Parts: sequence; structure tokens; C-alpha cells
Amino acid sequence: MPEYKASILIEATAAEVWSVLLDTATYPEWSTDCTQVEGRLMDGQGLRIHSRSNPSGATVKVVELHPCHKMVWAAEALLGLFTGVRTVILTAKERRLTKVVVKETFSGLLLALGVTRIERMREPFTQFCQCLKQRVESAG
Repeated sequence: MPEYKASILIEATAAEVWSVLLDTATYPEWSTDCTQVEGRLMDGQGLRIHSRSNPSGATVKVVELHPCHKMVWAAEALLGLFTGVRTVILTAKERRLTKVVVKETFSGLLLALGVTRIERMREPFTQFCQCLKQRVESAG
């Protein structure tokens, strides 16, 4: 199963980083890829995320939410023949330093057909982390 991961250290508390991550309405203000998020990050809820790399949007379901620590959402396509699971983990390193890890794991029978498209996700992952760092640190 392919997995893509990016990580970054942010000079802020995990609570400060978490606050920015929960405010999905502002993602387009600071994320270079996200253009709109419909819905709110709540356990068991659905979100529709529009981006420059996917203008029509993708529907995801929040499957795990642990405040100031971890969020997981999953998206299925083509009746479950292709699945992507995104995990964001926050780890407090020091008093005002938080490590953020964003990873996505892909699985399903149609995985081989989508490998080229999946490969294009490496850059947006890195950019998301860099933009999140800039947003959080400029607010603090």
C-alpha cells in the first residue's frame, strides 16, 4: 500500500495547531492547495474538500478525532475499490514546539490505475505542512 508522509516542527503548542486545523473554513486563506471545505471536522461527520488538484472536490468521513493529538479521515471511490485514509498526528515536543505528521495511505483493487495521480500528492503534503506552520506561527 502506498503511503505518503510529510512532517514539520511548529513553534506553538499542540492546542494552537489543533485550533487552526479545526477551523476548516479558513483553509483557503492559508493553504496553497485548498479552495473550499464544506462541513466541520467532527467525529463521524462528512466533509467535502475542494482543491486546486481536485476542483470538483472529494467527500471524506471523519473516522477518528482526538483533540490536540490526532485526526483521521477516509475517502472511498468507485464503491470502495479505491480508499485513501489521511492521518494528522500532533506530538508536543517541548513547551512551545509541536511536531505535525500528515500521512495518507492508499488501498484497494484499483490502486494500480491511480498510482500516477497519487504520486502528484507528495508536493501538496509538504506544502500543507509549510502553510500550516506559517499560519500557526504568524498567529502566535
